[in-house]
Amino acid sequence: SAIWTPLVERGYIKKNPFQGIRPKRKEKKKRRKFTKAEGTIVLNAVYEQSTILFYSLILQHGCLIRPSELLRLRFWHVNANDGYVLVEETDAKTHRERIAPIPEDYLLFFHEDFWKKYPRDYLIFGQRLKPHPKVPCGSGSLYRKHQKILKELKEQGELGNITGLTYYSWKDTGITDIVDQLGIMVAMDHAGHADIRSTMVYRHKPKINLKARKLKGLM
Repeated sequence: SAIWTPLVERGYIKKNPFQGIRPKRKEKKKRRKFTKAEGTIVLNAVYEQSTILFYSLILQHGCLIRPSELLRLRFWHVNANDGYVLVEETDAKTHRERIAPIPEDYLLFFHEDFWKKYPRDYLIFGQRLKPHPKVPCGSGSLYRKHQKILKELKEQGELGNITGLTYYSWKDTGITDIVDQLGIMVAMDHAGHADIRSTMVYRHKPKINLKARKLKGLM
């Protein structure tokens, strides 16, 4: 409409040729969020197996750091004393600096010895899933490690259906949890989105919104 409407208004054409065409129906999301129980099981298992993967998950869920931004984070970007993560404008997908608070439930993990062992200019998510001075890990390394653990947990009977659960599901889960607990504006600001529609793309609504039962009647 941004192209065709002005052409109609200025008399170059009589009608928008696409007017009246129904938009394509949106497909149902294939990716889904983690339930509270699933998230707890996975985080506990990952904590035991891979420190690097564990921190990537809680930074996605709690700070809404994008996977591509994670690969550029260095130790000095994480300030455990003040409880925030700095995403520089040169590293951010939106090219805007963002300071993401670390939720209190996760903050204690950022005071562990892991954060004192490496030079502050090292990449946190480095080559071979270890901190590294220059080389980040491959974009699919964390994803594959995560999927491997999910499959193991399913085989062990710890998890049921894992269809739709992916590495990127942690950001969906984080945004959905923030929207439901703290509101859409908090989620939008925390994610660094300029448009609320970008935030809502990640939100997964419940099949039955039981909170609606708390609506006060008029009688």
